[in-house]
Amino acid sequence: MSVGLTDEQLKVLEKHINEKWATKKCSLCLQNSWRVSGFTGIMMRENHRTLNLGGPMIPCAAITCWNCGNTVLINLLVAGVYGDGGGE
Repeated sequence: MSVGLTDEQLKVLEKHINEKWATKKCSLCLQNSWRVSGFTGIMMRENHRTLNLGGPMIPCAAITCWNCGNTVLINLLVAGVYGDGGGE
């Protein structure tokens, strides 16, 4: 399923996961049934009292265990999906 990334970007994300995840087993159900399920952005704030509309965001991929629903977020900048990433 293409969920907003090019085929090349999806390959970069997959490569990052394969190289960096120590285990592919879900921490909740111990299955290896992961899928990219969507994308989100985490809005960054200077402190807990401010809201910066249009401010900096961290682009993330939601990776979901299709067995139990456990979902983890992968920072797409660190993964190298956008730009050089600096994930090394």
